[in-house]
Amino acid sequence: MANEKLTDQPELTGTPDVGDFLHIVDLTDDTSKKITVSNLMLAAPGGSGVTAVTGTAPIVSSGGTTPAVSISAATTSAAGSMSSADKTKLDGIATGAEVNVNADWSASSGDAEILNKPNLNVLDGQILEYTTRTSAFGNGSHEGEILKINSDTLSYGKVYQLLSSGWAGTLASSASRSVGLLGWALGTNSGTNGLFHKGILESSTFSFTAGDTLYLSASSEGLLTATAPTTSTHVVRVMGYAITSTRIYFNPSPTFIQID
Repeated sequence: MANEKLTDQPELTGTPDVGDFLHIVDLTDDTSKKITVSNLMLAAPGGSGVTAVTGTAPIVSSGGTTPAVSISAATTSAAGSMSSADKTKLDGIATGAEVNVNADWSASSGDAEILNKPNLNVLDGQILEYTTRTSAFGNGSHEGEILKINSDTLSYGKVYQLLSSGWAGTLASSASRSVGLLGWALGTNSGTNGLFHKGILESSTFSFTAGDTLYLSASSEGLLTATAPTTSTHVVRVMGYAITSTRIYFNPSPTFIQID
């Protein structure tokens, strides 16, 4: 037996039976031994093999020996498969996109930064300019509309009237010097510094009481007063209102009254 080749032995045909066995030779003592086929089989003949298949959510199984295995669709509260519509939407979201980021006008970096916002504090060289403040008011500060016309020489802090010849100082004692387009000089040049036309002004030269109605002075060129003119032929024109002793809302009225 020891000299016979295993490959020379006949092959077992047909279905193995529990009584069949494998013949082996123990080379240590040249003895024959057997292994019953049933000891090598996963299940005895006639067994059913796999009897049931289950699934853990979101995997679902119908159970039994021939189960249907599937995955449920995802919801907002449960995991599952992704629909083609959801995948299309997901692919359309930019890398790094975030939800509910509150924009901040003052932010200079980060997710809250507003890009390409207009710079309202830069002089643009045009006739009408709008300015705003990002810090507290102080002496000489302003916020509102500025007119830039001609290149006339001005005195800072005085009110001027636009004439065909240029900007001229105002006086309520004369209709020819108190009507038309007016502005408060922000510097010494009407084209470079401009004249304030409408908005909030603060100046240490003011000395008013909050709530005062302001008029053109009839005695001091280019100045404002809280006393309305009463003299015949003088012009009563509201120029604005005092907010504090040194801060005013400047807004020359388009209408006026000339005293009889």
